[in-house]
Amino acid sequence: MDTTTFSQEINVFHGKIAPEKAILVGYGAVTEALQLQIPFPNKLSLISKKKTELRR
Repeated sequence: MDTTTFSQEINVFHGKIAPEKAILVGYGAVTEALQLQIPFPNKLSLISKKKTELRR
């Protein structure tokens, strides 16, 4: 069974600074890992080590 991991730890994503060091997950992580030339969503999902919820 092939287990491919798409998530990655980031500080900056395509010129946008993350509010804190976090793991990029979901749609953003897949498009980045596969280097897909498609539009980014309005919202990206990040998971941090802190118990913080930010919506921007």
